[in-house]
Amino acid sequence: MCFGIGVRTRFLDDLVIETIARESIEVVLSVGAGLDTRPWRLELPPDLRWIEADFPEMLSYKTRAMAAEEPKCRLERVAADVTDQAQRAALFAAAVGVPTLMITEGLLMYLAGAAVEALAADAARHGIRRWLLDSSSLDLARMMGWDARRSVENVRAPDHLQGAALLDAVRSNGWSQLCFRSYSRDAAEVAAERIAAMIRPYVEKGIPLPAAPVADSSGVYLFGQE
Repeated sequence: MCFGIGVRTRFLDDLVIETIARESIEVVLSVGAGLDTRPWRLELPPDLRWIEADFPEMLSYKTRAMAAEEPKCRLERVAADVTDQAQRAALFAAAVGVPTLMITEGLLMYLAGAAVEALAADAARHGIRRWLLDSSSLDLARMMGWDARRSVENVRAPDHLQGAALLDAVRSNGWSQLCFRSYSRDAAEVAAERIAAMIRPYVEKGIPLPAAPVADSSGVYLFGQE
């Protein structure tokens, strides 16, 4: 699980920097921001508006924890439950009329399918044109032994979406795939030493390595609206 989150973070870091520069992004809307520290870690344009949206308790905790640190851009925080239509609309209104990148890191897999559909539809309707998200398949999760104690599974909505179904919900609302960084195919580019260390016990003991799912959809995606 830690390795998977590390790779996801690196892929998103790279795509955030690339997308902001290439698309002249003026607003980043981090939905379900949690404990993300990109406004402090990444080299961002000083005049970039970075809006963190999450539950009030999370934002209050994070404000206290980061009080002594200075973000590298214009950081704002908005308390919002994005499963609520009115709160979602108020959040998206902050980005109307300017080039905006939405990030939903580690969020969509917890939501009900209807909430993912609504988020995708409302983001497009409010003029958001770029969206970074992640998706993992059940096949890859089983291969990697992720969440063996079901700590993630137990807090998901009963009708959550996974893998291809989640991506289909996004695409059905007019979003087109612009970039894909695969966990199984591209991880070696950023974590070769870590992967070598992980597979070494298999090699030394002559145990066959788990086979990656064929054409697996797990990874980080950049979607766009034109």
